[in-house]
Amino acid sequence: MTGEPMTQGPVSQRNIDRWLRLRESSKPDIYRQVAATARIDDVPYWLQILFSSVIATLGLVLNSPAVIIGAMLISPLMGPIMATGLAMALGDMRLALRAIATLIASIIAAVAFSATLVWLLPFHSSTPEILARTNPTLLDLAIAIASGLAGSVATVRIGSSEGGETALPGVAIAVALMPPLCTVGFGVGNEWNMPTMIGAGLLFLTNLVAIIASAFLVFLLSGMKTTQVAAAMEEAQTQRRESSASPIDHLLQHRIFAAGGVASKLHWRVVILLALLGLIAVPLRRSLTQVVTETRDRAAIQDGLKQLATPQDLVSQKVELGTHQISVELITTKQVTQEAVHAASEWIKARTGKDVQLHVTEVASRSEVNDLMRKIANAPVLETPAAQQPKLSALAEQTRAIVQQKLAETWPLQTVPLEGFALALEGDAPVLTVRYVSVRTLPAETMAVLQETMRKALESPALRLEGKRIPPPRKR
Repeated sequence: MTGEPMTQGPVSQRNIDRWLRLRESSKPDIYRQVAATARIDDVPYWLQILFSSVIATLGLVLNSPAVIIGAMLISPLMGPIMATGLAMALGDMRLALRAIATLIASIIAAVAFSATLVWLLPFHSSTPEILARTNPTLLDLAIAIASGLAGSVATVRIGSSEGGETALPGVAIAVALMPPLCTVGFGVGNEWNMPTMIGAGLLFLTNLVAIIASAFLVFLLSGMKTTQVAAAMEEAQTQRRESSASPIDHLLQHRIFAAGGVASKLHWRVVILLALLGLIAVPLRRSLTQVVTETRDRAAIQDGLKQLATPQDLVSQKVELGTHQISVELITTKQVTQEAVHAASEWIKARTGKDVQLHVTEVASRSEVNDLMRKIANAPVLETPAAQQPKLSALAEQTRAIVQQKLAETWPLQTVPLEGFALALEGDAPVLTVRYVSVRTLPAETMAVLQETMRKALESPALRLEGKRIPPPRKR
C-alpha cells in the first residue's frame, strides 16, 4: 500500500510508548478517530465552521479577546489538520488528500462567512485585535510548532484512553486557527484590503504548516505504522469503497492515489514538510528583523529625547519610522535650545544609523497658564476715552460736497441752469430740493427720471427729489 515495511525499533519505540502511555492495541483506534475528522460530508463539522467564523469575526471587529477565545475553543480545523499529519506519517495518500480537500473547503467557507458578515456591518475599522494578526514573525512559527506538538500528544493520549482532554482547550487557544482566517475574511469584506489579507493569510499558513509538521513528527515517533494500523487502513478503504459517501471518495479509489508517487516515500514527505517550513520562515524572519529594528530604534529615540526634556515636561510625541529616515515631532513645556535639538538628533542618528528630523514645539505649562489667567483677572481695568463724535458742521459740509458732485454729474439739462439745492430730512426720507432757472416748469416725467438717477448715485432708495423753478430775468 505504501511501499514501506511495517517495522519499528523495538527498544526506542517501547520507550516512547511508555513515555506517552501509549498501548500498541490502541493505535488502530487512534487512526480511526483521527481519520473520521476528515469527512467532508459531516454536517456538524460545517456548523462548527460557521459558528466559529461568526464568533471570531464579531470578536475581531468588537476588539473583544474573550469572544475571540470562544471561537478558538471550538477549533473545528484541528481535526482535518491532525488527519493530514497522521496521513503523512503513515504514507496514507488517500487520507491525506481527503483531509486536504476538507481543509481547502473549510478555509474557503470560513473566509466567505467572515467576509459576508463584515460586508453587512456598518463599520469596517481595523481594531488592535485585527492588526495584531497581520504581522507574523518567527516567534509565531515557534508557538505554532509547540502548540502542534502539544495537540498531537494530547490526541494520541485521548485515542489510547490515557487522558489528554485537559490539554486540548489550551492548545486550541494557543494555535488560534480561526481568528487569522477570519482576519483574512475581514480584509476581503473591507474592500479587499491586501495588507490585511496577506499578513493574516501568512499567519494562518504558518499555523497550518507548523501543526501538520508537528503532528507528522509525533505520529511518526509514536510508531503508528504497525500491522494493526495497516489493517485499520484497509478496513477504512473497504468501507469507503462500499459506501461511496462522496464524490471525493469516488475519485480517491483510483489506483494512482494508492501508489502515491514520490509522496509514498518517507524521506520525500520529510523534504516536503521541511521545504514548506523553510518557505514560510523567509518572510517570518524578515518580519522579525523588522520588529527587532523598530524596537531598537524606538529605544534609541526615547533615550535621545530624555536629553531634551523629562517625561513630566513632555506633552506629546509622534514618531514615524522609515527605512532610512526617522521623523520625530515633540511638544514640551520646557524651553529647548536649537543646539540641544541638534545634539539629540545626532545622538539618535549615531544609534540608529538613520537620518533624523526632530521638530520641537514649546508650549506653556498648566502652572504658567494659571499664573497668566490670575494676572489677567487681577489686572486694573483701563477706561478708554469715548470715541470723539464728529461735529455736525463737518458732517453737513461732507454731505453737501457729495450731493453737489453727484448732482453736477447727473443734471443733464444744459439749457436749464442749476441755481442751487437744499437737502432736508423729513422722517426717514431725505428730501432734495433743486432750484433751476427756466421759463417753464420741468415735466413730471423728467423729474421722476432725475429722482431715480439721484437715488442710485447717492445710494438712497428713499430719496425724494423736488424741483423749484426760478423765472429768468427779463431783458430791458
